[in-house]
Amino acid sequence: MTQLTQNCIKILSNFSTINNSIYIKANSPVISTISDDKTIIAEANSPIQFPIDFALYDLKKFLSAYLLLDSPEENPSIEFFEKSLVITGGNKQIEFFYCSPQLINYPKKSVVLNDIAASFQLPKNELIRLQKAAAILGCENIIIEENDEEVKISVKDQNNKTSDSLSVVFSGEIKPNSKFVFNIEKFKFISESYEVYIDSRGIGLFHNDSLGLKYYVQGEFNEE
Repeated sequence: MTQLTQNCIKILSNFSTINNSIYIKANSPVISTISDDKTIIAEANSPIQFPIDFALYDLKKFLSAYLLLDSPEENPSIEFFEKSLVITGGNKQIEFFYCSPQLINYPKKSVVLNDIAASFQLPKNELIRLQKAAAILGCENIIIEENDEEVKISVKDQNNKTSDSLSVVFSGEIKPNSKFVFNIEKFKFISESYEVYIDSRGIGLFHNDSLGLKYYVQGEFNEE
């Protein structure tokens, strides 16, 4: 029998916002997902070991089913079978069927960053502030650029010269004249602090060591 930890539920819930389908490998130390447009890949240390390979087409539905029985009295657990899993809580059971891995997108190889052009620390409170600013100001982009040998992060619309904006300057390392543009919609991160690395292709790695979280995000084309 397998029980989901709160940390596991937190990670899977977050991954469901990137791709609502997932493929999990038996006894893997890592769980991962990829967006359908393949511009976001997320990895995390697996809080638990799953006994078999299986794929779920609707991860949000699975989590909702598990949480339906998640109470101290019912203490749900999962038993894995060939074609389905069964969630048991108290005197209740939910059977949930797998899908074929061929029906979904999942990461098939690791991402390797080349020629790091920028690196800095992004504290949790600043990440939350940037996300709130984008919502309040109605902006689509996060722009990371060199500013007097420091790292400047702006929330604004890249292609709107009169866009409202918020800017924050961080200490870090960034190559002269570097500029990277990301779509705020792709910042589907768990609210934590991150070490950020961006390579010369505009691929950003957002890494939280304590949870083993890694988000690889493809930057946007810069039209300027």
